[in-house]
Amino acid sequence: RKPMVTLQVEIDTQIEFKRTLTWWQLLAIGLGAIIGESDCKHYM
Repeated sequence: RKPMVTLQVEIDTQIEFKRTLTWWQLLAIGLGAIIGESDCKHYM
C-alpha cells in the first residue's frame, strides 16, 4: 500500500501532465489554423 501523500503527488502529476498536453494541443491547433489560413490565401 502506498502512503496517501505519494498517491496525491501522482494524481497531481497526471493532472499537470494532461493540462500541459491540452495546452500544446490548443497551440498546435491554433498554429495549424494560422498556417492553413495563409496557405488558402496563398493559393487563391
